[in-house]
Amino acid sequence: MRLNLPMTRILYAVWMISLLAAGTPGTVHRPPGHMKYWTQEDFRRFMQEVEQSRRLAKPMDHSDRKFGIHEGNKVRTLFYNYGSIGRPNTEPSLEWPAFSSHGYGYEFGPMVGAEVVDADGDTVTIFSDGMLDGGDWDITGGANWWGWEPLPGYANAAQDRIAISTDPDTWGDLFPVDADGYLQWPGQFGQDVTVADFESYYVMDDRYNAEFQYYPVPSDSSIRGLGVQVTVRGYQYAASVAEDIIFFQYTITNVSEKTLNKVVVGMIGDPHIGGAGDFSDDYAGFVNDEGIDSYTGDQLDLSAMVYCWDKEGSGNDFNIPWDELGWLGYKFLESPGLDDDGVDNDGDGMVDESYYNGIDDDGDWQATDEEAAADTAEARNYYDPIMWNGIDDDGDGRIDDWGDLDGKSDDLNGNGVPDPGEPDFEYLDKDESDMIGLTSFWAPIYGTEEAQMDDIMWRRMTPGTYASAADIAQEADNIFIFGSGYFSLEPGESQNFSIALVMGQGKDDLFANAKVADWIYKLGFQFTKPPDKPEVVAVPGDGRVTLYWKDNAEHSVDPVNGEDFEGYKIYRSNVKGEWGNVITDNQGIPFGNVPLAQFDLIDGLSGPHPIPSAEGYHMDMGDETGLTRVYVDSNLVNGLTYYYAVTAYDKGSVEGNLPPLECSKTIGGVNVVEVVPNAPALGVQPPEVSLTHTEGFATALARVTLNDPVHVDADKVVEVEIRPSGNRKLVTVNEILAG
Repeated sequence: MRLNLPMTRILYAVWMISLLAAGTPGTVHRPPGHMKYWTQEDFRRFMQEVEQSRRLAKPMDHSDRKFGIHEGNKVRTLFYNYGSIGRPNTEPSLEWPAFSSHGYGYEFGPMVGAEVVDADGDTVTIFSDGMLDGGDWDITGGANWWGWEPLPGYANAAQDRIAISTDPDTWGDLFPVDADGYLQWPGQFGQDVTVADFESYYVMDDRYNAEFQYYPVPSDSSIRGLGVQVTVRGYQYAASVAEDIIFFQYTITNVSEKTLNKVVVGMIGDPHIGGAGDFSDDYAGFVNDEGIDSYTGDQLDLSAMVYCWDKEGSGNDFNIPWDELGWLGYKFLESPGLDDDGVDNDGDGMVDESYYNGIDDDGDWQATDEEAAADTAEARNYYDPIMWNGIDDDGDGRIDDWGDLDGKSDDLNGNGVPDPGEPDFEYLDKDESDMIGLTSFWAPIYGTEEAQMDDIMWRRMTPGTYASAADIAQEADNIFIFGSGYFSLEPGESQNFSIALVMGQGKDDLFANAKVADWIYKLGFQFTKPPDKPEVVAVPGDGRVTLYWKDNAEHSVDPVNGEDFEGYKIYRSNVKGEWGNVITDNQGIPFGNVPLAQFDLIDGLSGPHPIPSAEGYHMDMGDETGLTRVYVDSNLVNGLTYYYAVTAYDKGSVEGNLPPLECSKTIGGVNVVEVVPNAPALGVQPPEVSLTHTEGFATALARVTLNDPVHVDADKVVEVEIRPSGNRKLVTVNEILAG
């Protein structure tokens, strides 16, 4: 009998025979051929064998591997807590628009490399990565990938998802907790503070990268790799102006006992414009730090970006017209900085500024409430922001500064001096790093250069190595390798790099979205956001619950739109974490709930908002009811547990094409309460309050309502003064001594 099998199938069969013949539990060999050409069944069987082998060999080393789906706007993709964005032969991988089944990526991921001296005294270059296809494997037969592995405690161990801000069930035991013991989101700008509609978080290191005889922690020979730990944050914004972008920020920390003197960071990745079966006719371009487009030679008003598109007029897996296909770009936003070379690396007029020198390098930390005037941004136009033009447009002495738009004091600690963790200072001020920028880019053909090839990766990421137009093969299957270096990392020292994954329909749309990504980064990722969560108190009664809340949400300041609070929504449920009737999009995907009650400003803004959300939903802005900060829910069942959430939402912006935003409602949040209504004990009488008009002329009738009778102080006397002020009435409340 003669069998005519595809070569990839023959290679796979040989590999499987060798695996079984070895007979060692946990043995894994590098797969044959190039993974991209496998069938989905080949890939499924391979991954099944790999996972089984890993479990048998070292059950603890990889038990914390988890996945997630970034789906906070129109870009939807799998990602993994060992660095990989997208996965070979698996969807959604850079799917755009969301739920279209149109995938534009094969696999992307971060790399960190360094030149070190090994145990034999030889100088070697080591890279750590998390790539499935082309990544480093333990060729001695172990179950390890030689690269990134997640650290435990940063996601719920009882499930298989990466921690995301919108789902507390994914949060890890190492997350901060509030006074009541509830887990809080580890926000970059403070505990339980989110800046995006959808955020992700994980931490990984390279302790299992045992390819070279290098020991970063001499006191513990089991720790290998470079001794580098990476904290990864993902951000997505639902606002339509940013709906085609995902941000990833990587904080690289040297957790070893040795200084790394020569380090590079970057990304490696493989796009496939037009689908997984349409990868061989792609085009690629690169915009350098000076804004020169490698493909056209044009001078652009953006920089540091690689991008790709499909051959004009060609077919695709999606069976859509060529001009409806997406273009994919990777925008390099933040790079490591040098604070000791005496050079203004980023051209902002400052030399050797640093996140960690204890100095407010650009002088924009302000303790006064006039900070908004002191930090005026040079541009706030959503579609044509002024970027990187080398001009001090607002005459404040700083070049290309974006400022802090919240109008609040930066002095959170109230001590009159800047402290780490406060706005506009050190790592929360993007201007305080002398960033070296994107220093290398190459676009080889798939399969010719891979992440496992440490020496080649080092050569491609050597600063100043840029592919020219002649170096980039067009109408081909290119991969991207781009990086930033060199810099050093002392033990305990950290450096950041940030990228944006950007989609667009055509080149102009892609570049416009890339400018928006730059803008959001320069705002410190603090893009348009919903109002603060109102602080809610629930008071049980007989068949009723009284809710009352502070007005803090009404004074929230949006970084883009200023004070734009519009109203409150109230939700009720008998099931923890569920909030009543679900609202779905036109594909049946749930994304919201129908509120129990709603109260909004009387300001002419009512009914469906003109600007839809990323899901296509037009938020109901209310019926001009006017505001209240008290709500009584009656006809309840005594003894039954009820959950309430009070959310605040804003006005959005028709001019800025921004839909209204509503704050989240998660168990443990200050705006979510749990309460059980009950009849009062026999003989208990509610407190009484007397009201005396002491001075002044008034015709109005005054009434006092006790929202929380349990907390009434029998010995307290309160003086309330009401006086007119233009079209408003000012109310002053003072506590005075009884008698």
